[in-house]
Amino acid sequence: IIGGRAQPRLGFRRGDGDEAPVLQVVGARRAGGEPDQILDLRAGEAGVYQRWLDGPGFAGLGTGQVRTFACDPGGVHCIAAEANLLTLMRSVNVAIALVLFAAGLIATWGADRILRAIARHWSFEARFLRHFGPGSVVCTYQPFLKVSDGSIGGCEVLVRWRDVDGSVVSPDRFLPIVERTGLTFRLTELVVAKAYEELASLSFPKKPFNVAFNIFPRDLDHQRLIPLFTGFLADRERFSVVVEVIESEAMPLGLAQIEIEALRGAGIFTHIDDFGVGYSNIHNLAALPVHAVKVDRAFAMAAEGTMLDGMLLPAIAMIRTCGHLVCVEGVENAERLKLLSEKGIGADFVQGYYISRPLPIAEFQQFLDRAASRCEQAAEAA
Repeated sequence: IIGGRAQPRLGFRRGDGDEAPVLQVVGARRAGGEPDQILDLRAGEAGVYQRWLDGPGFAGLGTGQVRTFACDPGGVHCIAAEANLLTLMRSVNVAIALVLFAAGLIATWGADRILRAIARHWSFEARFLRHFGPGSVVCTYQPFLKVSDGSIGGCEVLVRWRDVDGSVVSPDRFLPIVERTGLTFRLTELVVAKAYEELASLSFPKKPFNVAFNIFPRDLDHQRLIPLFTGFLADRERFSVVVEVIESEAMPLGLAQIEIEALRGAGIFTHIDDFGVGYSNIHNLAALPVHAVKVDRAFAMAAEGTMLDGMLLPAIAMIRTCGHLVCVEGVENAERLKLLSEKGIGADFVQGYYISRPLPIAEFQQFLDRAASRCEQAAEAA
């Protein structure tokens, strides 16, 4: 009963023909009336109300019928209803199927979003950005050899990153992320702090010991860089600080000259890194007041007789003509070291795996001790 009127149909199903009610009202009367006062509604069957009064609502299950009876809160109107159980179950199956289908769509959509979220959460870039900090930065130290006397003249500090599983990741994987996300100066800051913490406790065979750091061209700013090296600059008897920068279009000549001179005034030397590849300007090489130039490893590692191999010595001569010291990277064998050590060639320092691979701090100290011992033995033999 809705609004005082008996509603003939509650829900519908579709069959081969016309719509048929899922739950059909078959009888209704006013509360307190006689059983024979049943209203015939939409082909309802007389006596349904009386049958309901004769037994509980589930009595019709044996005949495949479901019956129900209800009155409004005031007991003014009552309604008796009956439905075919088979018809109802078929309709329920359809409803369940629709619910399951909808649930499947929602689950598929949700699973895709979850997988994407997991992928973002555990992707390398996401992990790096979440865990980038002092505890994840790893420093290694690659020594360079002073050609004139065979001593270890210093080292280049090379950065690695420790992943969440403890594995150490090489810089070629995370440096693009650092540059893209504007973390270049923060990385330099962390590397300098870590290196000073580790190197401060070491003993060096030759003082001052040159410690070289790679910086990004965009960070060539003496006002920001000088404060980073406070610890090293306060201990100039032991350390000499070098910043290595790759020459690029992002480093205008006039501004670069000002910054390099300001760094030199604070006791920090500047080296041009990877000379000979990428953006290498001979005019800038002559004009920039840098302390030294590092020849890219591609020249020293080139096969004998190749064009790059033939360009190594002329490149060294050109750098020397500009008044800069020369460091050659990528020295991988004794023959190449012997060539660069010959008088007249002009290389001041060499660096590469033939000298040593990059070492963690404990192994670096052991390397320095062995190198000092060899130098002492050579001096005694002489």
